[in-house]
Amino acid sequence: MKIKKTTIGLTVGSLILIIALIMIFVTSTQKKQMIFASGRLFVTTNQDVSEMVLREAEASENDSPYIGIIESTVGRGKEPDAELQSNFGSIGSEIIFNGNGVAVNLNGKWIQFEPQGSMKQSEKTVYDNTESGEDIAAFVKKVSSDSIAVDMIEYITDTDTERIKELKLTEDDMLDGYYFLNADEEVTTWRCNEETVYTFIDWGGDFTDGAFPAEYTTTDIKEFQRYIETYDNGEPKMPFFFTVKNGYIKQILERPFA
Repeated sequence: MKIKKTTIGLTVGSLILIIALIMIFVTSTQKKQMIFASGRLFVTTNQDVSEMVLREAEASENDSPYIGIIESTVGRGKEPDAELQSNFGSIGSEIIFNGNGVAVNLNGKWIQFEPQGSMKQSEKTVYDNTESGEDIAAFVKKVSSDSIAVDMIEYITDTDTERIKELKLTEDDMLDGYYFLNADEEVTTWRCNEETVYTFIDWGGDFTDGAFPAEYTTTDIKEFQRYIETYDNGEPKMPFFFTVKNGYIKQILERPFA
């Protein structure tokens, strides 16, 4: 009897182990929810952006974020490759532009999708809680509808004599009176809110009515986002200067460089 009970126990245990391994394999091989729209593949962030979408719903008809509805679907293990196609069903669900990605109305909630491969792991869920008493120099990497991802750098000017000595910088390194030290390329994400102030240089006269280039200030992140998109690949080659409190950007300033 003891032998039979042991054999039965081992058999049951083996079956449970096999089922668990199958479930792990199935889960690991399943792809995330994806959608193909406007000629690109987007992957879910699982972020509910319903409030954000409602705030931006006042956009004019000529600037409509509406893309269309999901028209077809493929299996969960496949990548959609036809326009307005998903790999999670939900045919008929609305799709709109939202930030650098799209949002899909799923069961009454707007869920954010980002372009495939556009997010580093540190950008997906980690929001830095920095509080700066002085400006932080950083390259703008990505502007979303409620946050900005940056690559922080050290901005060294010709008045920083001690630092220049430490780094053994020469006149050739600082031809224009400054030097950017980018020790790493780690991406940090700070949040924005209705109090964030964006000040940038309107080089092309897209935001100001008078002579340009001219300094332009706004509290509308969509205007700042539109400005950043005027740069190649949406990434300015010169840094902006950020004042941050508790992870929220209080002010962004673009300075003219030689």
